[in-house]
Amino acid sequence: MVKHALADDRVSVVFLTSGELGLSSVTPGEAHRRREAEATAAGEHLGVAECRFLRLPDWGLESRIEDAAGALAPILASMQPALIYLPHPGDDHPDHRACLPIIRAARRIVPGPHCELRGYEVWTPLPVWHLCNDIGLTMDRKLAAIRCYHSQFIEGRSTEAPTFLDQLRQLHMSLLKLDQMPANPSTDFSDTVTMDVRDLVAVDLERPSQRPPFFSVEQPPLADWGLDVRVRGDRFARILSPVLRASASADLALRGTLRNPRLVGQAFVDRGRLAFPFGQLEIQQFQVLFTESDPYRPKLEGRAEGLSFGYNLGMDLGGTLAEPEITFTSTPPMTTSEVLQMLMAGSLPRNEYSYSTRGKAQNMGTYLASDLLTQLAGDPLEEPRLTFRSAQRVSSNGSLTYSVEYRLTDRWSAVAEYDRWNQIGAGVRWRVLEK
Repeated sequence: MVKHALADDRVSVVFLTSGELGLSSVTPGEAHRRREAEATAAGEHLGVAECRFLRLPDWGLESRIEDAAGALAPILASMQPALIYLPHPGDDHPDHRACLPIIRAARRIVPGPHCELRGYEVWTPLPVWHLCNDIGLTMDRKLAAIRCYHSQFIEGRSTEAPTFLDQLRQLHMSLLKLDQMPANPSTDFSDTVTMDVRDLVAVDLERPSQRPPFFSVEQPPLADWGLDVRVRGDRFARILSPVLRASASADLALRGTLRNPRLVGQAFVDRGRLAFPFGQLEIQQFQVLFTESDPYRPKLEGRAEGLSFGYNLGMDLGGTLAEPEITFTSTPPMTTSEVLQMLMAGSLPRNEYSYSTRGKAQNMGTYLASDLLTQLAGDPLEEPRLTFRSAQRVSSNGSLTYSVEYRLTDRWSAVAEYDRWNQIGAGVRWRVLEK
């Protein structure tokens, strides 16, 4: 709407309902007044010239198609729009689905010149789209409009946040791109597969606090204190993320000073698996090597293998923590992109098997719910004292959440987390019931 207004197009908005059910604690009249005032204020930020409110029953349009068309028809006759935006007819909200038949019925009552209709997403992503507009330059005005809807705010939820629909749409688009990927692209897939690590570990070799071991004490006289600490643990930690589930061990030495600490030794995974929507790879070995010659660029070495759709798959990990290198292999042979298409989108290179849309959705649902199922059924990895969890949620500014839990006793644990509201917190957790 903002882009149309900036192009000197007259923008008018017709609200078929006022969304009064979104304010159940007040009378319908007060709900109408407040919701319409918020919509009018939002329209001013978007460059809307006129707002009209028909006050048809909220969640009741599907049974009032003709009534709604009769109320809308004279407005269309007076405005003579050349372009109408409306919720797409596949949306999950019944009032949104009713918009298209209402407009068509209204156009039959008052035929006019050709008018283009464009459906947009509200609750449900479009499975196929034909037009995509970049609103980056006008996003500040969109957010200002969103902030006008005070009655719809949920305490603690940021108005800057991507919605769940945004996250679902991004997942849908990523799978679609994988499904349509050419056989031999030049894409570097390390960024895709190691996204969890890149978000968690931001390496800056020039700043001691931003390079391994990721802390630094600048205050004198503590800054010059020497370090000589041995860190050893056999399967002392468990790593849980949507992709990686593993137990980890370490044999490290912490040396240097508090200002410039350095790690020497290795941390390694001796059991675990990589889980994808359409396959799993068992970790054969994975280790992070901190060397005396280059302690701030830890080297990665790893191998995972699995069987999927009759293909023996392998994944090799190399490079450094800051710049990981990942390659996929298979027998019978496939390219890296074909392996990823199989694991992420369920697409086989020679069409040996083809998932239906429903089948893909079921696999994705199972994959996304795997953490919940693990919590209910338990995990085959024994419970260590230290547990890391990543990407269980997306925070309100679009970042991944992380948590660390250290088990003090069978019932008491110390916890710290970066949560969905972008807050860093710490505390103590008491386990009341055993699973």
